Amino acid sequence: MKKKIIITVAIICAVFLTGISAGAFLMNSSIGISTGHVLISENGTCFLIKGNSPVRLSDYSEKNNVLPELKTGDKVLVIHDGIAESYPASTLCRFCIKTGSGSISDIPEEVISSMTQLGWLGESFDGNWKELPFDAQFIRTGLPVPAPGGTLLFPQYDIIKTYDEMEGYRKLTLNGINEDFIKATEKYTEDFFTDNLLFIAHLEEGSGSNTHKVTKVTGTEKETNIYIETIEPEVGTCDMAYHRIVVELKKSDTENTDFQLFFNGVKTANNWKDVKIAEENANIFLSLPEDWEYTETGNEPDSETNRSGITFYHSSDPENNITIEFTDAFGVCGTGLRTEEIRINSYNASMGIYDSCPTFSYIVFENTPGFYVIYNNADAPWWQKYEDDVRAIFSTLRIAEGIVFREEALSIAEKYAVGENKKQYGEFDSASGIWSFVFETDEASQTIKIDKNGNKV
Repeated sequence: MKKKIIITVAIICAVFLTGISAGAFLMNSSIGISTGHVLISENGTCFLIKGNSPVRLSDYSEKNNVLPELKTGDKVLVIHDGIAESYPASTLCRFCIKTGSGSISDIPEEVISSMTQLGWLGESFDGNWKELPFDAQFIRTGLPVPAPGGTLLFPQYDIIKTYDEMEGYRKLTLNGINEDFIKATEKYTEDFFTDNLLFIAHLEEGSGSNTHKVTKVTGTEKETNIYIETIEPEVGTCDMAYHRIVVELKKSDTENTDFQLFFNGVKTANNWKDVKIAEENANIFLSLPEDWEYTETGNEPDSETNRSGITFYHSSDPENNITIEFTDAFGVCGTGLRTEEIRINSYNASMGIYDSCPTFSYIVFENTPGFYVIYNNADAPWWQKYEDDVRAIFSTLRIAEGIVFREEALSIAEKYAVGENKKQYGEFDSASGIWSFVFETDEASQTIKIDKNGNKV
């Protein structure tokens, strides 16, 4: 009885404290209140189960603190935005409170089955992933050197099960192993490997000020998942840094399981292959996991538009795919379209989503020499199943390398412009690799050309 009173008081207090904003929410027809049970997916995504329908909950707040710590089966009350019609459906969560406990038996079997088919749950899902004990060391290592003709891809990981394997790993000096790593791993003796093993993640960071945290390790009889997050300070340095996270695990907890690393919420894979399209004045580079394939795209017959790109897909389903393409011209229909500003790697981009589509239709990058566009040619179930893989692939993307971007080219051209210029516009010619900027004043206009290396022509 006391527990029920506490829960009731907590709900009343929460509604009181958010009364003004909640009242404003409810005046908006797109805001709703729902109750149901929670389902936590393999990668930690939280779903609200309403009847037989799973709804993906995304944290509305900038600090990602709306969703409390929840387990599969927990009962919750949620205030949320309108629910997007996809499968699974999705919404932004503005407020969530746990109102009771539950178990996997509270989740309908058909929901478990469909979410497993979509890849949100592992085949061995049994309600809650068991949290495994672990210890971890965080070691900054040296600059790795790629093999001749190869490319370094991050994150990557290794499983070390024996002392001999550890000794071999410690000799990888070309892979960035340094004295700090050797000293920190001296404690892993033959006795250690009798009952334990090591999961070693190799990470790259754009700032030496960044640190890491192993948030949890979960497992079933078939899978072991390691979750690592980057911790970024408010002010950091701009130097590249390489780290190894050494996670100590019991062999008895992980025997005969597949290991998987989730780095900043994205599932990663080893054994990637490099893919590239490189023309004189346009290029695209990315990497694909071993179970993904690709084809090259090119100019269509009788088309005056220059285009080239890469279409990639999971080997089990080539009909659903993603295309990353360079093109001279790009245009879309604005009816029913909304856009969101996003970042992919260090690139700013705009994502287009049509009202009738449950996922994005395109992503166009900003300030690039010519148009670099990602087209989504996949249906909603495919995207829900492979979203983590696609985001990991996006994290390897590099475009227009060695070619000056618009913002930089414009700043160079402005140095040569004469007078008080009230207007300017520019375009990139992919045939010549030259930016042309037109500066206009009240009296005249002038054109300044900058080549792809940033030199005035």
